[in-house]
Amino acid sequence: TTISDWFENGVAMKSIPAPTFTTSQWYVFNKQQRGYYRVHYSDNNWRALSFALNSDDYTRIHVMNRAQLIDDAFALAIGGYVDYNLAFDIVKYLNRENDFFPWYTAYRYLNSMYTIFGIKNQRIREFFNKLSDKYYSKFKLPANNIVPFDDLPERYGRNYAISFACTSGNAQCLEDAHTLVKIYANTDRKIPNGLELYYCHGF
Repeated sequence: TTISDWFENGVAMKSIPAPTFTTSQWYVFNKQQRGYYRVHYSDNNWRALSFALNSDDYTRIHVMNRAQLIDDAFALAIGGYVDYNLAFDIVKYLNRENDFFPWYTAYRYLNSMYTIFGIKNQRIREFFNKLSDKYYSKFKLPANNIVPFDDLPERYGRNYAISFACTSGNAQCLEDAHTLVKIYANTDRKIPNGLELYYCHGF
């Protein structure tokens, strides 16, 4: 998904030929999210994008556009332009995703949703738990119980992974939280900055 078309200065409209689409053919506007606007596609293209994301070829869509599609789908669902089922079909692909940026985008919507509905809704808890499992496995506590020093995106990613996984009851996350709190409670050390969420779930 590299940039191939753009608006010239002063041009109000541009037509781009598009083929007839199947579930294996899709297109993306605002490539690599260079512009500050939302994109609403036809039903056929939304389905094609969902199919592409939920396949082994999901990386054909640039990571910034993967984040954009999540953002646009949920924002449009909130505004009543698309059904929430579409947004959830898009976000299901996250069980394949390891990059921080799509998870950051999804977290902003899913965390609020879980706070409102998840505590009392078993299906939502199970959905979030399953969705967070693979992402948290990337950040789970190493065998030596020492949390590695991460680059900034990874540090934020670990924080979101902990919050999302532990809040939804992920067994590995809760076990890691309990282990770390027990270790630090018996020493003079403190849980490193950025991992304070383990305090919330480790007691």
